[in-house]
Amino acid sequence: MYDLEKSTDIDDIGNYLTSHLKMGGGYWSLTSLSVMKEELTEKKKDSIMEWLYECQNEDGGFGGNIGHDSHITSSHYSLLISIVLDRLE
Repeated sequence: MYDLEKSTDIDDIGNYLTSHLKMGGGYWSLTSLSVMKEELTEKKKDSIMEWLYECQNEDGGFGGNIGHDSHITSSHYSLLISIVLDRLE
């Protein structure tokens, strides 16, 4: 097992400290692209939706990233991402 506390690599620590922000970051990034009228390929949209579903937990809610506990904010961002990608089912 990898011991983050003994790591001297700042990228490892940065990833550890910001991992829970990925759902929100994804939403804001996609919204920015939408405002700039940038189109994503269907393959890229599928890839994002696969990641989104991996963030969903057994309770139906979404975590900020894969393996994170469900949170209302992350669940809200997941809904908004689905709308931006026109994949709301």
